Formats: sequence, structure tokens, C-alpha cells
Amino acid sequence: MKQRAYLIAPVHIDPVRLWDWTEGVAVTLETFRHLVSLCRQHPELRVTLQETLPIRWVEQYAPELFAQLRQFVAEGRWHIAGGWYVQPDCNLPCAEAMARQLLLGRRFVTQTFAVEPTAVLNTDSFGHSRGLVQLLVRSGYRMYIFCHPAASRLPLPQDLFLWEGVDGSRIVALRVEPCDTTTRGEAAAHQQQAHAPAGIAPLRLWDLGNHGGGCTEAAHFPRLAEEQPDWELHHATLEEYAAAVESLRSHLPVVTQSLRPWAVGAYTSGMRLKQLYRRAEDRLLLAEKLVTCAAFHGRMAYPADELRHAWEELLFCQSSGILSGVCTESAMHAALNRLSSVLRTAEELLFRAFVRLSAGQPPAAGDGLPVLVYNPHPYPVTTLLECELQPEEPFPEGAPLVPQLFSETGTPIPCQALRPESPLVQPRRVRISFRLRLEPQRMRRLICRFAVVSPSSVSAREEPDHIRIRTSELELLISRHTGQIAHYRVRGREYARSGLARLLAVPDSADPWGIHVRHFWRKARPFRVLPKEKAAWFAGTPEALHPVRIIEQGELCTVVEVLLHHRYRSFACVHYVIPHEGTELELRLRLLWNERDTLVKLAFPTRLLHARCYGQSMAAVEEFSTNGMEHVAQRWICLVEGGWAFSCITDSTYGFGCRSGELRLSLLRSPAYAAHPGATRKGTFLAADRFMPRMDQGEHQFRFWLNAGDASTRLEQLERETQIHLQPPLVFPLPTPPSAAAPAEALLQVDDPAVVVTALKQSEDGSELLLRLWEPTGHERFCRLHFPVFGFSTTVRLSPFAFLTLRIDPQQRRVQETDLVERPLS
Repeated sequence: MKQRAYLIAPVHIDPVRLWDWTEGVAVTLETFRHLVSLCRQHPELRVTLQETLPIRWVEQYAPELFAQLRQFVAEGRWHIAGGWYVQPDCNLPCAEAMARQLLLGRRFVTQTFAVEPTAVLNTDSFGHSRGLVQLLVRSGYRMYIFCHPAASRLPLPQDLFLWEGVDGSRIVALRVEPCDTTTRGEAAAHQQQAHAPAGIAPLRLWDLGNHGGGCTEAAHFPRLAEEQPDWELHHATLEEYAAAVESLRSHLPVVTQSLRPWAVGAYTSGMRLKQLYRRAEDRLLLAEKLVTCAAFHGRMAYPADELRHAWEELLFCQSSGILSGVCTESAMHAALNRLSSVLRTAEELLFRAFVRLSAGQPPAAGDGLPVLVYNPHPYPVTTLLECELQPEEPFPEGAPLVPQLFSETGTPIPCQALRPESPLVQPRRVRISFRLRLEPQRMRRLICRFAVVSPSSVSAREEPDHIRIRTSELELLISRHTGQIAHYRVRGREYARSGLARLLAVPDSADPWGIHVRHFWRKARPFRVLPKEKAAWFAGTPEALHPVRIIEQGELCTVVEVLLHHRYRSFACVHYVIPHEGTELELRLRLLWNERDTLVKLAFPTRLLHARCYGQSMAAVEEFSTNGMEHVAQRWICLVEGGWAFSCITDSTYGFGCRSGELRLSLLRSPAYAAHPGATRKGTFLAADRFMPRMDQGEHQFRFWLNAGDASTRLEQLERETQIHLQPPLVFPLPTPPSAAAPAEALLQVDDPAVVVTALKQSEDGSELLLRLWEPTGHERFCRLHFPVFGFSTTVRLSPFAFLTLRIDPQQRRVQETDLVERPLS
């Protein structure tokens, strides 16, 4: 009797990688036409479509082919699996961005084909975050099939298992290897191996896509049965296979970790793209929150079409062939253009909503400039803010203008003048820094006036060997020989060991994937401070300049500048921004990178020698090994030992390693574009007869926020601190004309001190408010929500690490839990 094998014929086409999107469209149309011909000759064939973007391309560019596609789907011969917008990187997008990947993709297939996929095949992603489990389960999926990493990189109890998320949710998962595609017309000769978990027939992947690969010629189709005469090949759907293994669910081993590592160099390759992606992601989410507040106050129409187009452009750039940084140079520049358009849309929507929300503020008096500040978050925020202003002409001669800031009631607000962005000597621009407490989703109007004073030098005692800054809670010692933080004492406890904030150059390779790499911890060479003459040359000043010195000092903060070099080829300008209140330290880094096949790390050796390492992941907080291996996290990392912790928030980096209490963040790599080493570990895979450009050379900017103290406090506050830094309150010097409108109330207030709002938007059907909450501490919480505009409050329960979606009906004053596709839960 023949053994039954489930035969899955997936179609996966990278929209961009070694080609641009126009070639991606052409290949999509070509592949789909071949598939139509193949299906007509072999009625038993069932094709599996994985992403919706190729389907949309067919609909847009070949309507007659799309009609045939719809017919095959209706007949059950073509099957839509997953229904994601594209096959995304599953490490780098934040949870909310991944939720939109599922939402927009699934809504399209539901509305277009009246189907709801419940199984996902993800062949290309470079590892899979454990937080993905919760997102899959909360979107209605029952099975997840993946390919990377292979067993040689990630041992598992068996290839079929239950994958458990941090919130306790579980999904059946299957690893299929080898994966990838085959040359055109050679699918039968390169069949994937069968996977036969105990008690179930094997699964075979017969790839039909990816730039025309796989079996696109009918003559090769019969060879499938000839190769394995003992098998009964059953042309199946992923849902059929998921149903077949469902009976084994209670007997499967449970895996409680992320499915990594694989291609660890891709966590950092193409950093310019990754930085812009992170920026676009945060600004788009912030713009969405602001326009939602303005729309539900009746101040503007909700820009649903603009937001949807921006989200689709962002999701396009989540493609595993783009965001991982392994594509060609031209493809990367095209992705940068797309992300720039997302950012431009987000910034325009932000300002449009800000102006609408400013209505009702009293106009400014004639003796000062109005400064409006809006807190977009549903909880109080106290933070240090910056703003540039243009004083009214005529400008005074000689002495600089000193800003003075006042509240709505005329109360002075401490502020500090900083060097404006413009290098003009005349005082035509003023940059101010000020600390302010802001109520949830409320606008504040401040008045800035200017006084003329005689110029004075910065009053600071800079000793020959170090710069010391003391506040009531913090003591910082910066070495003038190394530019590193020699002491970082928080409330009397020392956290620094052998110099925090060390820039290190690590030997690397031309491989952007990092396929043969497990860590970047060897032969690191530190950046060194520049000699005075070279420091002046680098800074662009005519006189010799000490490379470590105070450049700003006032009532609110001190700024120390450090100038460094690596072999006089690469240079760095570090600004330590030390607020005089609190324990947080900001590090701003401008890096001019001119190396090849080299990685630059930012190292923080702490005294927490036996610390455990935690980091933010997709809808999860993960614990990472501390053996120096390269890992991937998102917006923050925290080292914890006993009751103490050291944390770092990052605005754009992902890769890192940790060993013996030392945290090393991966900032930049400089491999070749789109290179692939294959089986070799050497650089012989590059062309030897021409110049080969390297990625990410040039100028880059990074920001980091360091903090230390009580471990439980750090872990509870980190998520909100991160959100405040990366989605900060908005500050604009904006005149307010007379208006009959009342100042806008808060749309939402959240009482819990740790729960964060990841999304505040209009529901996709346009009728109600959609709210998403995340519990980031791993504790059950009962969170009180207030809706002042709607006139009611409610309490919701969040289980540990829950990613909860709520739909609010303003008319009925009703709150209902939904899944991520915005369908009500019973």
C-alpha cells in the first residue's frame, strides 16, 4: 500500500532583492501565466499563494489574468495561505507594524476572495520572534510552517512541535528543510525532502515561484510521481495538512523560545535602511494617534486613504529581501525612497492634526512667541524637550539673545539656551531646552520672551584627566584620555567597568547575511581620541581643540563632546547629554564610517558581571544568552543582576551581543551589496576584477538613552520611557488665531503605570475607535481606561504580555475585545 504524502505547491516571489519592483511585477505576471497553463494541463494540481502583493499586482497590471486567478480560487484549485501583505522579516518590525501586515493582507483576501486563511507558510524570513505566536493566534491562525533556521543552527525536539509565545498562547509549528527555490524547470530533480512526524504522512514542498524558479514547465510535472513510486501524492492545501496534524497537538513537544539564530549579520546590514524604517514606523504610528484624536474631536476628517497608502509602502519594505539588508544597492535606494515617502506623509499628517488640535488656545500676547506642546500619549509625561525659534526682527547687535519661558499663567519655566542648528554668528535663531510635565493628550501653550545679556563663557571646571558632573542622583566621570565614561554612579552605586560607551572596530566579512557567523566578539580595536590638531581639523575649527570637553552647560543639562578616530579613516563625534534631574544619560553619536568588511560596536562594560540579559522583541520581552552570541532585539536591552539593572534604549539598532556583564550593540557593518558566500567562508565569492561597493559607508547618526537603578523599576518603566523617546511630545512655535473652539480634551487616559498603547486608530470599517494595549512586564493587570470625550470609563484585564485589541463604540459607550483583524471575539 502506498504511503500518502501531502504535496504543497507554494508560489513565493520576492518583490525586490536582486531586481527592482518593476522586474518583480514582470516575473509575477510571467509566473502566474505559466501556472494557469500548468493547471489547465494538470487539473489535480493545487497552487498555494502566500502573499497578497503579487495578487494585487496581477489585479492592477493584468485584469484578464486576475479573472482566471479568481476563478481558480473559487474552484479550490488555487489556495491562499497566510494572506500577509508580503513575506516579512520576522525579527525587526515592531508588534504593531506586524499586526498591520496581518490586518491589511487578510482583509484584502477576505474582501476579494471571501476566504480566511488559517495556516501560514513562511519560507524566507531570517528567524522568527517568539512574540509572533501571540499575533498569529490573535489573528485566527492554527499552524505556522517555516524553513529558517535549519537544524544545524537551531536544534529542536522535532520538526513538528507546539510553539509557545510569551503570553502562553500556542500554535502548531513545522520546520521544513531544505527550503529555497530551484532553477526553472528543475523542480522534479530538486525535490524537498519529506517531513514525516510520527503518525502523520509526510509533507513535501514543490516550489513554483521566486523569480520564475521551480516547475514552470508542464513536461516536468509527471516526474514527481515517477521519483517516488511508493508514495501517493496528494495535492493539498496548508489547511488540510493543519487539520491532519491537529489530532497530534496534545502529544507534541513544546518550544518556548524564538526560532533563531540564522544569518545574524542581517540584523545590522543595511543600517541606513533599518534606521529609516524604524523612524518611519514610529512617526507613522504617532501620526495615526494624532489624527485619530483630531478626528474624534471633530477637528478634521480621518485620512484613511493616506494612512493606508503609507502603511502599504511601509509593509512593502518589511519584505525579508529588503529589510534584512541583503538586496542590491539600487533596490536598497528604491526602498529608501519608499520609506522617505512614508515619513513625509507621516510628518504632514502630524502637523495637520497638531494645527487642528491647537484650535481653542488663546492667541499670544504681542511681547512673546507662542510655543505649543502636545502630549500624544494617554498618560502624563515629564521630559526634557527642545525647540528652535526665530526672534522677531530687528536683531540686536553684539550680545546674544537669552530665552525666557513662561507658562499659560505667566509662571517662569526653567529653560536653557543651546547652540542652534544654524552656525550663523548673528543671533537670528535660538534653540531652547526645557523640562515640562504634560497631561495626557493635552495641548499646552507657552510664551518665549528674549532678553539681551552680555556673552559669558561656560563655567565648568575641566580637570586635566577627566570631566566630572554631579547631580542629586547621578555622578558621571568622563575620561579626557579615552572619551569613555569611567564612572557612572546612580544614587551612590557604581555601574561602569573599564569605560562605558567604547566604540570598537571588529573584523568582519563581505557577506551581508553573516551566514557563517555566530558572534562578533573577536579582535576588537577601540576608537581613540583625536590629537588636538586633528580634532580641530575634524571639527572644522581654526585653532587646536581638546577632543573631550564641555560644549553646553546650564540650568537643565550639560553636554560633553568627544572626538574619536579609527586609524584616521573613520571618525566619531559623541555627545553625552547629562540632564541635571533624574538618572538618565543620553548619548548622541555621529559616525563617519569609511571601512570595508568591518563591524563597529558600541560597548558598555558594566559591573553586573553575572547579569541576565533581557530585550524588547515583537510583542514580547525575551531573555537572551550571555555567551557573546549575536542576538536581535528592538528598542531596548536591559542587564539585570540581583536587584539592580542597567538599561539602554536605542533609536535604530537591532543586533547585539552580551558577555560577562558587557553589552555590545552592533551599529554598522560594511559588507558588499547582495553578496552570498554559499558554502565558503572566505571572500572569494566577490568579483576580483573590479571595484565592489560596500554598504553603509558614509555618515550616520544614532541616539541612545542609558539608565540604571532598581531592577523592578527599570523593567516596569522601560517600555513607556522608550515610547516617550521614540514617539516624543510635539513642540511647534505656532501662532494661534482667535477661535471659538474649546481646547481639546483627552480622547483616552490610561491609569496603569506600565501598560502602553501601541495603536489608537479608526476601525477599518470607519465607524468606531480601535485601541491596542500591551502589557510589557509579565504580570496580570487590571487597567482603568477613561474616555473623557465619550463620557465614560471602563476597566479591562490584561494577562501577562497580552497584546489586546479593543473596539470602542462612542454612541453606545461600549468596549468590545476583537482579534487583530478587528473581528469581535465571543
